Amino acid sequence: MRVIDTVPAGLTDFLRTGRDKTNEDAVIKQFERYLDDRYVLLRNLTLPDSEDKLGLVLVGPTGAWHLELLHLASLSKSGPTWMHWDHEQQSIQVVQFNEIANAARSRLAELRAFLAADGIPAYQLTMVPLLKIPRDFQVPGVERMLFMEDIEKFARQELKGDPTGPKVNVNAVVSLLTGKAERTAVIGAPVPQTGATSGAWLKRTFPQYGNLTGQQLVLVAGFAFVNLCLCLVLVWALFLR
Repeated sequence: MRVIDTVPAGLTDFLRTGRDKTNEDAVIKQFERYLDDRYVLLRNLTLPDSEDKLGLVLVGPTGAWHLELLHLASLSKSGPTWMHWDHEQQSIQVVQFNEIANAARSRLAELRAFLAADGIPAYQLTMVPLLKIPRDFQVPGVERMLFMEDIEKFARQELKGDPTGPKVNVNAVVSLLTGKAERTAVIGAPVPQTGATSGAWLKRTFPQYGNLTGQQLVLVAGFAFVNLCLCLVLVWALFLR
């Protein structure tokens, strides 16, 4: 399996907490064990002209899968209520199933709407990226739950789909999702132009930055400005004093 990080190298660790990255790494490592290079996993993906990050999207010959990761530490059940340790609030909190399901459905709907014009199927797996969580943990309203221990079975048996069915052009879909190809390059038909947005222009001109959200772009611009100021101060100190 090929892994493509859609944000510039060096920014990934800064833009995410180390805990989230560790969980993502664990999921990616599991899929890498069972999938060959026909599959591509996009990391930190934001669709063209969107401000909402999808995160992990796996593209294979049978379609695209959005991996919705739930960072729920110390997951346990107290009577009918599921609890987890909230690192931000440093306390035990009730699992908010409605918020989780709504966010997952929204991201899946965005991915499906983007790929629908090309007839590319899109699915979703909701996962807690931890081993040996209680098997009765389920999130009502999401398309499907997948436990870490079941990744091998899913990858070997279900992900490959019907061997006689139609196949997706994986590289073309990856280029479409990352904004490196126009939709016409995938489906071979003209698309009416309604005016390019700033997001589309950014992806075409600077593809390495096109998958950053607005907030992340502000951070990058801020660091660039600080570096420029430091360079000017250094030049003044060395040559102009």
